[in-house]
Amino acid sequence: MSAKVGRKVAQSNQNGEASKSGSHVGFTSIATDVAIAPAAASAVAAAVTSTPPAPPHITDNLTSLSDILRRQATHTYHELTTFMSSLSNSSKSDNEKKRTFLELLVALRENFVRLYVVAKWARSAEAVQTLIDLFAWLRQQNQAITNGLVQLGSLKQALVSAKVPNPDISTALEVLVKGSPQLPTHGFLPEEKLSPQFILVTLHRLNVAISTRMALEPDLPPPFYSYTVKDGRATFTVPGSFQCAVSLSDDKIGEALEGGSFFLVDFRLGFRSLDSKLVPAINSLPPATFRHLERFANFELAKRGLSGLYRLLHEYALFCKLYTLHRQLLQLRMGLWRGHMTHTYNAERCFIVITYWLKRKAPKSTIEIGKFGSDELGFRWIKEGQLYTSHGLSLAQDDGTIEIEGLIRRVISLHVELAIRAIQQQLVDTVENADKFCTVVYGASQLVLGVSHTRSVIYSIDLLSGDGYFKNPTPLMNSAARQINSDPKNAFLGLLRLRLEIQEKELGSVLSTTGWQYVEAVKIDQEVLVSSDQPATVSLSANLEYLKNKSLAPQLLSLRFYRRKEWPREWFLAVAVPGFSTKLQFWVTRLRSSQGAWVVLFAGSVEPPVKGQSQYSYFSLLELADVSTFALVRHLMVKELTDRGCRMKQLDGDDKEVIRFVKGIEAEAGIEPLDSSSLVYLALLSNMYLFSIPNARDSLVLVASIDSHVLTIRILGKLHSELKLDSATSYIASSVNGTSINLDRKSGVFTVANSTDLTERWARPSNRDEKKEGSSSGSPSPPGAFPATENSSSLFDSSGSASGLLSDSLSVLRRLSALLSLLQLVGRDPELTLKEVSLDRVSFQYGSSIDESITLQVAASQGSESIKIEMPPDNPHRLCFHRLGDILGDGFSHRRVAELVTYLKLTLPLYRTYLLLTESNRQVLDKFNEENNKPEVSAQDMQLTPNRGYSLSLYRAEMLKVLYYRTIDKKVDKKLKYERFRSNLKVELRHRYNKLSLRGSVYVVSVDDPYSRMIPSGTSPGYHGTSPGAVVSTVDDTVRNLQIKVGSMMGQYFSGDKTIPVGKESSVVCLKNGVACDYKCVGQVVRFLHERMQEALFSD
Repeated sequence: MSAKVGRKVAQSNQNGEASKSGSHVGFTSIATDVAIAPAAASAVAAAVTSTPPAPPHITDNLTSLSDILRRQATHTYHELTTFMSSLSNSSKSDNEKKRTFLELLVALRENFVRLYVVAKWARSAEAVQTLIDLFAWLRQQNQAITNGLVQLGSLKQALVSAKVPNPDISTALEVLVKGSPQLPTHGFLPEEKLSPQFILVTLHRLNVAISTRMALEPDLPPPFYSYTVKDGRATFTVPGSFQCAVSLSDDKIGEALEGGSFFLVDFRLGFRSLDSKLVPAINSLPPATFRHLERFANFELAKRGLSGLYRLLHEYALFCKLYTLHRQLLQLRMGLWRGHMTHTYNAERCFIVITYWLKRKAPKSTIEIGKFGSDELGFRWIKEGQLYTSHGLSLAQDDGTIEIEGLIRRVISLHVELAIRAIQQQLVDTVENADKFCTVVYGASQLVLGVSHTRSVIYSIDLLSGDGYFKNPTPLMNSAARQINSDPKNAFLGLLRLRLEIQEKELGSVLSTTGWQYVEAVKIDQEVLVSSDQPATVSLSANLEYLKNKSLAPQLLSLRFYRRKEWPREWFLAVAVPGFSTKLQFWVTRLRSSQGAWVVLFAGSVEPPVKGQSQYSYFSLLELADVSTFALVRHLMVKELTDRGCRMKQLDGDDKEVIRFVKGIEAEAGIEPLDSSSLVYLALLSNMYLFSIPNARDSLVLVASIDSHVLTIRILGKLHSELKLDSATSYIASSVNGTSINLDRKSGVFTVANSTDLTERWARPSNRDEKKEGSSSGSPSPPGAFPATENSSSLFDSSGSASGLLSDSLSVLRRLSALLSLLQLVGRDPELTLKEVSLDRVSFQYGSSIDESITLQVAASQGSESIKIEMPPDNPHRLCFHRLGDILGDGFSHRRVAELVTYLKLTLPLYRTYLLLTESNRQVLDKFNEENNKPEVSAQDMQLTPNRGYSLSLYRAEMLKVLYYRTIDKKVDKKLKYERFRSNLKVELRHRYNKLSLRGSVYVVSVDDPYSRMIPSGTSPGYHGTSPGAVVSTVDDTVRNLQIKVGSMMGQYFSGDKTIPVGKESSVVCLKNGVACDYKCVGQVVRFLHERMQEALFSD
């Protein structure tokens, strides 16, 4: 406004002076132009022929291209390094990190594109530099000419007052003619002082003239409607703007009505600056300023009247008011608001723009002060790039006071309230029932956020900087505040993330107190919690019931892994901590490292009991160990049973009928029920798909409970029928490796019970772990992969099945199955007599003597059951002990046990006969040795073996050979020679169906062709050479007679001419070269034929 007034004043002065001296100036200029014309022409000609001088070279504010490239490269490296280092400390999601990285790359690319354009432009830099120099020189010349014109104008204005008036020729002539000038002031006398009456009359007449003129004024502006006429002037007061007074140059009413003009008498501003405020007050202008303003005011009064005066003075008052506000803002920016607020002042447009919250990473917010289409100052609020009109605020207060700092604070306070309410609304739109944990207080300037059941935080926004902050902050809150301030648009996400992190911290603290170890190395993407593409054994699905916007789930969920030191390797407790709820989710998981990442092999949900106000309470998490360990044990048991092919059905432990059913079975078995306060797992097992226990019902009841890391397992079943044993006791009870079994013969209920301390069991290292450690290859493992240590034993084989929890119970159950199978097999055979029955052994007698009994012991061997044999020392079958073991094989088989029993029955008569003949032969040898050792027997007559006898041999445990021999002496070439005659009685067990069978297996008894063998001369008749001599076809009558005698003796029985005496229940079938008989009479047949062979060979 001052510039406009100055320009108007200067323009009026120039016009006035030009009108007075225009003729003289014009004449002088024309004469001067004519005089310098020849010189100018010659100068122009010289300038045309000569080369113009080069313009001065400009070096100021110029930067070399190399410096620009170096600075850009350094800036690019710094930005990339800063971004990479912030990735590890940032909690943003991968998508947000990628988006930020893309924005950085786009910004850097734009700079390099600009550099590329500059580099292309630099190729013609020399020509451009010349143009720049020329342009700068032309601007300098233009500025010099402009400055010259301004100086000439100033000089002209200064010479106005020194101008010499034109000579007064008329007065000079009058003095010359008359001797004195005839002037009005000639003979001047001192003016008389005006009387007060005259002054009052004049002022009264002037007041009347002014009042009359004001009453008849046609274009009086509305703000001038209220005025006072006093002391010969009309005073106009515009509240809060200005006060002015005008008057007339003549007090005559007629002249006033005929068009006498007003002139400005006084002007004062209606405000002043006081304590950084603009308060209503009458404030006079400096005299120089008033005189300058007076000229323009009188000009406007003469030209446009009072309406023009009002517009001029009103604009001037607004300009002064705005300029005063500008000065106050400068003072504010030097103090508390330094660095947080800036403003721009535009005098031409009468406009001020205040920008606050300069460091806030959001669209700029401004307060604009100006006229905005009205005659009064006002303001408008641009809130984060959008015009906001519903604020209900005004620039001036009710009394007209303008406090610019108060206005700024009121606007910012309203901005804070709107931002806090926007955050609350975003929370309500994101989380179900968010209004229960999120409230605003203190006029919506603070947000109270409940981060847990017992803790709340207060969030607000700083008025100066616009940054969010927390009251009584912790380092965690400060970190969250920095994250929120980096992206204020998503402040609600930062608050939910803080809620999540605080819950994580509280959870970790309580879990650490209750014995859990946080495994920081195990990291799995949170998107697994919301993914639907999961294996059937993985139920790692988060509950998003309280989250309205499901797309935010990966950012508001945290998956943390804990474990207990007594847990097996690869097993963890996964905890999903949601930022949108205080309800935790727990899973017992099995993780394995695969190709540098963690893979979830199994996940089972766990629901710990809520004790107290929330799941975060100490007592709730204290029982989490038992609940999660029980879930782990339950899975291992189910996994082990399913890997064995067992079908099962879980029972509801809370069902009263189920509880009554289980308690009935336990009462029938005579055992105490489990403690109701412990965790109990109930299931029905299919007998058919487990061990097929004979004579047992289809379903077995599994009862497992855990209390203080002690696992108790009971398997209950019932037999269809009562066991009929000769034993006097009614119970079969035993214990193997801490696992007991109790079988009630009368009721048929059997119970397998086992108690295991899980801490001790899982702490024992296994041999398989040591092998795995020794043979482990260098396959990549993710960070935090746990090596096998002495406290982390693996409970899994290659298939991942458990190998310890139910192994003892199932082993005992398998033994029971084997026991019942043996009992069923032995009990059906009337020829067998049970002697002893226990869990792991069955003794029965299969012969007539007590020595003819056998004990089958059920033993565990590498996860399966095997049968071991025990016999009395005098049992005939000790001769074929290894053969019996081969029949049973390595594992337990009902068929093989039946085959063993059949073999025992079939071969018992054979081995009885063998022992009988052996004993008889031993008696003969003892008698021979007694005779041979008599003192009267000389050394020459002493014999090593008898001259006649037999020996026994067993082959393949199913064939018996009786070798009969007799020594015959004769002379050959006048020398005494000995020839031994031999003959074999062979007993062989043959099978019709290539397998053992009481009906299909028979004994074949035959005699080999007799033969003789020469004994070297000089050898006693009792010599037995180990190397066979030459078989001699003797024609000696003695040998021939023996052959005929054996052939005729045995042939009459083989041909059926004579019968072999046997029992009525047995039969003998005559063959061409022998006889066949069953196992019942083989002993009688062999003994009878043995006697016949001795009769044929040894009788003289």
